[in-house]
Amino acid sequence: KDTQIYMFIRFSSKFLVLMLVLLGCVSPPSIPDEMLTKEKMATILTEVHLHQTYVARMNLGSSDSSQIAYNYLEKAIFKQLKIDTASYKKSFMFYSMNPEYMKEIYEIVHTNINKKLDSINKKTQSTRITK
Repeated sequence: KDTQIYMFIRFSSKFLVLMLVLLGCVSPPSIPDEMLTKEKMATILTEVHLHQTYVARMNLGSSDSSQIAYNYLEKAIFKQLKIDTASYKKSFMFYSMNPEYMKEIYEIVHTNINKKLDSINKKTQSTRITK
């Protein structure tokens, strides 16, 4: 009986490893037309993260006040980028379930944030030089 259990465990573990390898080789599904593009998602997420940081640095004192401020800014982001909340949430869920795409999106977000930081640093340096 112990031998059967041992054999079952060995088979199960080998089967599990094989399944993980096979699943890792599967390419992500194609992006449906109704989803926001990866570039658009990256633009939105860049703004979302920058605004989250802005609200966090405001030191509003309570999480409720911070949430209200962030919600206001989030609506402004969607209005500015002409995106409705439903499209954003649906696209975010799709990309979240496909980590390969989300990784690509966050690589763009990282690049976008670095560009904004470089721009701010250049402005700061030029301001110091002219003073």
